[in-house]
Amino acid sequence: MKKCSRFTLLLILAGVFCALAFSKNAAAQESHGHGDGKDSGTYSTEDAPKLTVDVFANEVKNATAICFDDKGKLYVTETYRWRKGIEDNRDHTYWIMDDLATETSEQRVAVYEKWKDKFEDPEYFTRFSERVVTLEDSNGDRQSGPPGRIRNRLR
Repeated sequence: MKKCSRFTLLLILAGVFCALAFSKNAAAQESHGHGDGKDSGTYSTEDAPKLTVDVFANEVKNATAICFDDKGKLYVTETYRWRKGIEDNRDHTYWIMDDLATETSEQRVAVYEKWKDKFEDPEYFTRFSERVVTLEDSNGDRQSGPPGRIRNRLR
């Protein structure tokens, strides 16, 4: 499975949305001169595609990352570690510069090692874990079935 970051997914979705919007407006421009029927160079929102959002799955909570495989199966990483291993920098201003400088998982671990004495529990960052679930529409009704569990303990 390829790694898919949230930024990459948002970029892809934005690209698809823009492509749909501009292709529809391009057709309107060809038939009317411009999307609004005037010669002003602006586009009409009447020609923009309508976006419909349906709930695909209710079972997922605290999603942190999503990615689709080649067959359309959705992989979702969930976390239950907010402020139990996933920290808010506003609560730890002493490590902000170290945190901002991290680019790899190894660097992130090094930041935690550097500041571990600030936490009383030696397993603070590892006691709880993310989990990965899969979701897919197996019968074509545009709804996911029950989530499949891949791993419940990621370390």
